[in-house]
Amino acid sequence: MPNQNQAKVLGGQQFRIHAALHDETSSGWVWCLLQGVKPRTLVEIKNLESGKSVVCEYRAIDNYFLDTYNDNKAKKVRCLDVTENPLVISYWYRTALGIERIGSQEVLSIAPVRDRYARIRAGLEHADHMSRLATRLGLISLWLGFDSVLLGILSVLSFVGRYFFLVVSIASILIIVGSGIGLGRVLRWGWPINSEE
Repeated sequence: MPNQNQAKVLGGQQFRIHAALHDETSSGWVWCLLQGVKPRTLVEIKNLESGKSVVCEYRAIDNYFLDTYNDNKAKKVRCLDVTENPLVISYWYRTALGIERIGSQEVLSIAPVRDRYARIRAGLEHADHMSRLATRLGLISLWLGFDSVLLGILSVLSFVGRYFFLVVSIASILIIVGSGIGLGRVLRWGWPINSEE
């Protein structure tokens, strides 16, 4: 296992992995201590050993959370100690990152996400299945709306001529199929989250 200096060379930090409390197993966040990052910020967590990553919400460990966690944890689980740089993370996200054991030290990179599609990715990779479903249904609705507008425009243009109508019809089918394939690839994010491509 790399030490703290080797972790910095790899571009990450060494975290002690802790299981999320039972009440938070389907929540879309992790608990840790990050300098200069506001709580409730979307962050990307990268496992530098496996190369896997997820986007989720960051929540800061405070004294109240420490007391709550240590009072409600399972009996055989070690107490949360901020000097060990803890990361409290659910089974869903641990599996997605390729982290096999709780209590282990893992080299991870955790940074705020500045990508405009981060919220969509967070929804597609969320630990709660209803959040993933809602995000997928929203994307399908957006795709159908876009294709409906496009087909409406193409149907107006089809009055120009008979051969033009044939070309427009073929183009419409290709656009719908192509955008559907692209949407299908996007919808596979997180369903299941640990599937191999």
